[in-house]
Amino acid sequence: MLNIKRQILIALLNQKKGLRSSDLAQQLDVTPRTIRNNITELNRSLQGKVIGYRRPFFYISNPELVRRHIFIKDNQLHYPNYPSDRPFLIYLQIYNHPKVKIQEISSKLHIGRNEIENSIKGLKRLCCQYHLKIETNSSGISLVGQQIWQNYVLALLSTKRISRLVKNQYLYLIFQKKFSKDKFISKITTINNKVKNEYNLQLEDKDLYVLALMTMLENGTSKQYQKFYQELIFYVNSKTLKLCESDKVIYQSLVKVFPQYKDTIYNGLGNISHHLKLVQLQPSYFSLNIKKTKIANITLSYTEQDKEFISFLRHIPTKFLRKRIVVYESNIFELTKYGDKLAFLTILFPELEIKLSNNLFDLDKLLHVKNEQIIFLAKKERISLFDEKYHIKFFKLEPKISQKLIYYLLEQE
Repeated sequence: MLNIKRQILIALLNQKKGLRSSDLAQQLDVTPRTIRNNITELNRSLQGKVIGYRRPFFYISNPELVRRHIFIKDNQLHYPNYPSDRPFLIYLQIYNHPKVKIQEISSKLHIGRNEIENSIKGLKRLCCQYHLKIETNSSGISLVGQQIWQNYVLALLSTKRISRLVKNQYLYLIFQKKFSKDKFISKITTINNKVKNEYNLQLEDKDLYVLALMTMLENGTSKQYQKFYQELIFYVNSKTLKLCESDKVIYQSLVKVFPQYKDTIYNGLGNISHHLKLVQLQPSYFSLNIKKTKIANITLSYTEQDKEFISFLRHIPTKFLRKRIVVYESNIFELTKYGDKLAFLTILFPELEIKLSNNLFDLDKLLHVKNEQIIFLAKKERISLFDEKYHIKFFKLEPKISQKLIYYLLEQE
């Protein structure tokens, strides 16, 4: 039973007086003609006139029979035909037929022409991202592009129906009677173990599902597909299990600036690391452009895949501030003495930065820093109204200043 038929029955059961075909059409986003055709088919399949017509309403004449019918069908695998299923269903028709006309898709799926055309517009935008074209002309609609990309887009569209129990109607439509749930789960397990062992990565459920579906569609291990899968793994990975040594320096620097986001930074830099590896592999399918940016005076190389992580770093709330101690003393010998005395604080508080100055005119640069909490030490208070725009805390420079700073910093932690 098509879901549209199920929805017609439920809609009519919920309205004792019945509904017009135009009301049902608007509710289910199809044409009145589609509603009337489905009602005719329902009456035929239920071997009796269970949906009657009393001008201008359609109504259920045998509610008990309809409820029993819906219950039986709900325990079977029924055809997916909700509005959100349409992109996949229409793409599958184009994927399976070299040339298919809109009227043929409409008859097969019981979807109005306007809905098909709107879905095709969205599918065209999606296909453009993956080197595919959907061409429409008087002879019909066709899919143009490498088979490997056609399979990838089909797998992407089918991810909407992923479930732990693999009760995915889409899979049965793709493979029909050849689909084996146990074989599919076995594929996912094998791929998951291989990715962990060979690349030290953990893929998301969606990406494991896509890879498993593609290997079943391809039904082989050609070099072309192996290359595609390797690139796809580096392209989509969402969590790294281990950072390489060269990345640890940047990781440690960023964690000093944003210690409260240690785990997020660890994963984010791991992703960047693997995307940059993909660039080094000279990819044939998933090409990535390297960009550079500066975060907290640390230069990061990244790809467009990492935009979200970079944006996150740029917009970390300002209430999480890096701390800087600025010490001003005109006497260079005394300044050095205080510098030596305060140096141990960076061991207790790794995020601390200590700046010493004996030049009064350099203080502006040292004090006026965004997203940093400045602890200003001097023998006389030198805070102006302009300084209030910044996060500056003043302490008088005196012999016991180290102890005061420790108490203050602990409170801030």
